[in-house]
Amino acid sequence: MMYPDGLKLALVFPRVNCRSSDPPLGLASLCGFLRRHCPGVDVRIFDSSFDRSYSRILDEIGRFSPAIAGIFIDTVMFANAAGLIASFRYLGIPVIIAGGPHASMLPESLEREADAVFIGEAERSLAHYLNAFGTDAVACTPSAWITRDGRTIRNNAPALLPEEDLPTPDRGSLDMERYARCFHYLDSVGTRIRGTTMMASRGCPYHCSYCQPTVDRMFGKSLRYRSVGSVIEELQRLAADYRLSGFFFHDDTFFANLAWISAFVDQLRKTKLAIVWGCNSRVDSLDKDIIIRARESGLRVIHLGIESVVDRIVNGMYRKRLPLEKISRWIDWLAANRINALGFFMIGGPSETEEEIRKTIRFARSSRLAEATFSITTPIPGTELHEFIKNSAGYLLSDEYRDYNYYSRRAFEGNNVPMKKLHRMQLRALVGFYLAPRRLRYILRHLFSIQGIRKLLVKMQRYV
Repeated sequence: MMYPDGLKLALVFPRVNCRSSDPPLGLASLCGFLRRHCPGVDVRIFDSSFDRSYSRILDEIGRFSPAIAGIFIDTVMFANAAGLIASFRYLGIPVIIAGGPHASMLPESLEREADAVFIGEAERSLAHYLNAFGTDAVACTPSAWITRDGRTIRNNAPALLPEEDLPTPDRGSLDMERYARCFHYLDSVGTRIRGTTMMASRGCPYHCSYCQPTVDRMFGKSLRYRSVGSVIEELQRLAADYRLSGFFFHDDTFFANLAWISAFVDQLRKTKLAIVWGCNSRVDSLDKDIIIRARESGLRVIHLGIESVVDRIVNGMYRKRLPLEKISRWIDWLAANRINALGFFMIGGPSETEEEIRKTIRFARSSRLAEATFSITTPIPGTELHEFIKNSAGYLLSDEYRDYNYYSRRAFEGNNVPMKKLHRMQLRALVGFYLAPRRLRYILRHLFSIQGIRKLLVKMQRYV
């Protein structure tokens, strides 16, 4: 369907004052899909990540004069997003729509703010919405809550894309030069690597309590991969267009489908593309043969979701089903094969004791991990962990969404280590980890260049 001239859609990413290397791939994927399936719509992304306020993007949106403004919202961004929605109304934008993780899990929190709230991945549902724009059929948009004439029509049926339709992100509206300069996911290899993040799949086959059922509601219960060819083509194009040599795959569990990974690695090796890359994984999803071949294609970093080394916490409270005996063996094997591993750890979970936290911190410091993060356990709304805390005696959940910042805040209090003490433990864990002699090279690599110092400062600022 061709649209009348002048129909414009502004997609807004409301992160502010954040020197991040993470472009908004969700909005970029949405943009790529809509430009292919709704060619008559003028769609642009307005990203405030490198701004200190919203004044610039509000000026640009005002000049763009869209018929529809769509805003991405996660829980931490909620307050800022609500303020922007009020600004969009002031600018006279006729229709406001919202999507993202927070909108998907708590659409009722936006029912009075937005004209439509999209639940889960929004490509197909937003394309339907645009096709029906200005007609009564818009009320039938799948996977969306539509508010018209003071009444909300709640369409909860999912509108997931089949694998063959998963889009390549369109980054044309993004400041990719700044994102490339800020890229930090391969800092353990080199702090001057220009790179960006990518996504090859959607969904996660695991059922950890701190993610589920949020991930299933966002992306469905099945794990879907883009074609190997489309991912290779995107790598080649990004490397050429933006002079990039580093990539990090943000997929929740990149090694979950070993057949896909094997085909991807073999095809990437054939391209002889001069890049280095990294990905996320669980330790029990890794495969030695594929990793050895992957290293020949440029794999240098794997981020491991470990969370805790206390079985009661990681496999009881978090339901991770992680064989703890494999953690040290895999970390040592990766180090021996020149793959730098980062460990994700969460501290301060419900009922977690000070000694249990210290056990995890001691493990991290004594391990052969190249990097580590220690985040505050955060019960994201809609997850099993959130429901457990909400329904358990002795815990009090914060009603301030800004407290759901797992770097420096806590979203609940109760039967566990107090936040002030927990924050001190978090900072000491980071200092102790990175001042260990085996990680001296990592610190020196940052200190011997202006760019490295800037990246180090940005990493430190997250925790204060």
